[in-house]
Amino acid sequence: MFNDDKEKFKEIYLNEIRNTGKAEGIMHTTGKSGEKIQLLYKNFLVKSDMDMPYVIGFSTDITLRVKAERALKESEEKYRRII
Repeated sequence: MFNDDKEKFKEIYLNEIRNTGKAEGIMHTTGKSGEKIQLLYKNFLVKSDMDMPYVIGFSTDITLRVKAERALKESEEKYRRII
């Protein structure tokens, strides 16, 4: 999460995972080289009688897809203004 939204995301995420047993959505974070990236994530709370509860999940970097969709939308809007 970008710095200004970390606490808000954490609160929403934890409430969702505790109350429903899963959490999914888009997370904005910083990549290894410092660039801002967007991740599509889906996580599940796993509970068992033998172990402490834990979360398992996956995420996919959708940064390029989001940029491409934005560029396409801007291009379509520009084309509509011309015609």
